[in-house]
Amino acid sequence: MINFGNPVFGARRERLKNQLSPGDVAIVAASKEKIRNRDCKYPFRQNSNFLYLTGLNEPDAILIIEKSSPGIIFVREKNLDLEIWTGEKKGLEGAKSDLSIGRVVSVSDYKHCLLEILQKKTKVLFPFDCEYSQFIVDNFLKVGAKASNYRPTISLIEDLNPIIHSMRVIKSPLELTLMMKAAEISSESHCKAMQILKPGLSEDQLASVIEHNFRILGARDIAYETIVGGGENACILHYTERKDYLNNGDLVLVDSGCEFNGYASDITRTYPVSGKFTSAQSILYDLVLEAQEKSIEALRSGNRVSEYHDIAVYTLTEGLIKLGLLDGPVCKAIKEQSYKAFYMHGTGHWLGLDVHDVGSYSEGGKPVKLCPGMVVTCEPGLYISSKASVPEEFRGIGIRIEDNILVTDDDPFVFTSKVPKTRESIENLMANK
Repeated sequence: MINFGNPVFGARRERLKNQLSPGDVAIVAASKEKIRNRDCKYPFRQNSNFLYLTGLNEPDAILIIEKSSPGIIFVREKNLDLEIWTGEKKGLEGAKSDLSIGRVVSVSDYKHCLLEILQKKTKVLFPFDCEYSQFIVDNFLKVGAKASNYRPTISLIEDLNPIIHSMRVIKSPLELTLMMKAAEISSESHCKAMQILKPGLSEDQLASVIEHNFRILGARDIAYETIVGGGENACILHYTERKDYLNNGDLVLVDSGCEFNGYASDITRTYPVSGKFTSAQSILYDLVLEAQEKSIEALRSGNRVSEYHDIAVYTLTEGLIKLGLLDGPVCKAIKEQSYKAFYMHGTGHWLGLDVHDVGSYSEGGKPVKLCPGMVVTCEPGLYISSKASVPEEFRGIGIRIEDNILVTDDDPFVFTSKVPKTRESIENLMANK
């Protein structure tokens, strides 16, 4: 993990502080540990906003930011008996030495401290989608109302997410370094899966190859549940059951990405189980690839974020009409959204600490303009179920091609370009050429 004393975190907190008014207090809580079953816990994953502002990867902590204060963080005290079971924690002294923040206080004392702070403020801001932050604020407003010496001054409660999200959507050089590393690990792992694939392997076994390679290369976490869908299972957009075997003659869609130091990658490739595309598979695959290549070209600074989706829709719709799978003309099919029978999702999303990362897609009633430092996915696809009223050779085929792209001052930069995606390059890799 990154040293959470890295000055980048202090700079982020300072940027947030500069957007507050003197009567404001911002509260951002860490994640809490979650029980999986009985006394077993899920692997801990830090709240992304808290991680962004502190770098601290421990549960239960609370960050307080005020306009005229160097800030307060409440953390767990060290417990040597507990650490025998759970491993070493920072504790108060570790946090004081590593984290450049005004005060470090035991989380067991946060109630009294926070009550004092809230008595002097008129507005409290916290991320509305964080249950722990919500609990803290609700609890203190109730406690304060009952306390005889409490004089409530809080008149406004506001969502902190818009401020933090606008910061997070533009990636810093450090963030881009981590994202490129995540993309590099995921890219190599996808190539490994292509090389090892053979008929009779199960969907889950192929997923295990990718995830094992993540760990071998230094990424212990997945960014999301790996999708491996053979044949018609590829037409299920978020298919994670991975319960079937991969059959000769089918395509397999693999959507998988690692998380490295909190940052996600997100790659999808579709390739033939046999190592060779059939004629019908080739026709549809080349259409999706054409749509993706044209869409990536639109990921340029100054363009609207909606443009690359519109290009993908137009390209796919035009191609489906030429194949006789949709009725034309193109403009009519797009207006009536008949293409959604085969392409029903957006062409991409922001990428960062979350795989579907935060950030608005519209501003002032218009789609956001792209600018350098934004990272998006580009993932057009076609999904034709076995029940579709199309020629038989096209039925039961699902295809998606997804890459991670950085918007720059110049050409779009594809983080994940090392994973083959032309039919020839895929077939060559699968044949170990």
